Amino acid sequence: PAAMEAAKPLLPDAVVYADNMTHIVRDSDALVVLTEWPEFKLLDLLQAGKAMRQPVLLDLRNLYDPVKATQAGFDYYPIGRRPLVLSQLKKK
Repeated sequence: PAAMEAAKPLLPDAVVYADNMTHIVRDSDALVVLTEWPEFKLLDLLQAGKAMRQPVLLDLRNLYDPVKATQAGFDYYPIGRRPLVLSQLKKK
């Protein structure tokens, strides 16, 4: 959020900006977390997963508990740890 205005002239018009996490995850195919900001740590994973088209979470800061992420329905890809991919487990 702190860099949104500075980023707008540098990024394509197709980039969607939002003032809260609930709006940004709605109908998205994946959530990529690149920061440890409190807004991201406090994300309600269950609500976010339900709002997304495909609940895929790439956690590049290891902010989230893998068990909680998968319980919320996410295919969970943390950095430096084994991914938990529910969609593959369901196929077996």
